[in-house]
Amino acid sequence: MKIKVLKKILKGFGEYGFSRKYKLIEALNKGGNSHSYKAYSNSLKKNVFIKFFLLPRHDIELLKFRNEIAIHKLISRQGCAYDENAVIEFIESKIFDNELGGYLVLEWLDGKPLDKVIETYADKTIEEKVQLFHRVINALIPLSNWIVHRDLHPSNIMVLDEAFEYNKLSINPFKTGIKVVDFGESYSSYVTTVSDLEIEDLMKLQTSNTRRLTTSLYATPPEFLRNYGNKKNHIFDRSWNYDSWALGLIGFKIFFNENIFEFEDIKDYVGEVHRNHFQHDISHKISGKFYGLQHRQSKILEHIFHYLLRVDPTQRTGDGDVGLTLYLINFKKYELRQDLAASEYLSFIREGYFYLDRKGMTRLEDRLENDG
Repeated sequence: MKIKVLKKILKGFGEYGFSRKYKLIEALNKGGNSHSYKAYSNSLKKNVFIKFFLLPRHDIELLKFRNEIAIHKLISRQGCAYDENAVIEFIESKIFDNELGGYLVLEWLDGKPLDKVIETYADKTIEEKVQLFHRVINALIPLSNWIVHRDLHPSNIMVLDEAFEYNKLSINPFKTGIKVVDFGESYSSYVTTVSDLEIEDLMKLQTSNTRRLTTSLYATPPEFLRNYGNKKNHIFDRSWNYDSWALGLIGFKIFFNENIFEFEDIKDYVGEVHRNHFQHDISHKISGKFYGLQHRQSKILEHIFHYLLRVDPTQRTGDGDVGLTLYLINFKKYELRQDLAASEYLSFIREGYFYLDRKGMTRLEDRLENDG
């Protein structure tokens, strides 16, 4: 939407004070009845990102936007717990009178989406690719204990235009130079602690059919299409590692500059998900690609992907486990033999220091450090 048209709409809503606070600079993109802009904050003296939501067609659309605002409030609070540089800064939000829409103001990010960065990594060394993957994982960790993103794909991950030294990640693990964006599809039961949303509101979002089924395999893990186990609300249960599927697909693209699988349309993907050997096909592709990989701990890297890309989400490992594993092999220089059983690599990935303790591998300085 052109800026001059938006200004007229805001005046029609009675939002005369908006132009005194912000100067709209550039229209960015449009999705449905949401419109995003680069703007300048007169009070903060810096550029900001503003997302407008206008004229909801029904109550669920407005509820979804209120949920997105609450998610960002929650994210901002979690940034204080991890690192103020780890997450997007929430500035302010407003719902217009008569619930005709509203806006959300966030920090402005100068950077490139991860899909553009991945294109430049085709000829990078495996070590450089591992480092990028580690940064992406650590950027997700401050969010994943509280929020399910549910639309995690490379264009929703921003690599900031700033100098970055990988070795500093060992000291500041969440200062990654990468931030996850676009939480329009996200879910968290914790939003009730930072907003006036109730559990009943979240149930309305859960049971609505407003979320489109897309051809994005990042945003559509197998459990979105096929119920595993007896958990009625499995898609909204963060313990199911919903975003770990997307993380596996993203990591595979970083490592090998290709998608782990391609489908002509969503119908073919649905058909594969319901085939009994879909998992076998995924595992076979992973093993084949890692077979000739030259890395001192290629087996651990291989099994990270085996346990991120599990069709059954109850078998999937989480980003926190993977982040610690990469910390242990890259910064602490722990090594496992390359001829161990798959269960040994999985134990190491999921247990970290506990595995090293059981095997008598933990160094004295690390035991003292972990004991406080």
